[in-house]
Amino acid sequence: MIEITVRAVSTLKTKFQTPAVVPLPEGSTVKDLLSACEVDHNRVIVLLNNMQVNINHKLNHSDQVTILPFIIGG
Repeated sequence: MIEITVRAVSTLKTKFQTPAVVPLPEGSTVKDLLSACEVDHNRVIVLLNNMQVNINHKLNHSDQVTILPFIIGG
């Protein structure tokens, strides 16, 4: 098991307490984490340890993930 610290910003703060520690099986990806947090991977940008990553990136124990929603306006 690995534990990932997740911080959500903006409108995603209403989905779960932030920061949160999310336990996942070894070998989990960003997509697995987003599923566990019930966040649509098509509507967010993910920063892993302050670097943008794609949803297939594998996570390691103690990684810190920030989830940012796409913001559309005009």
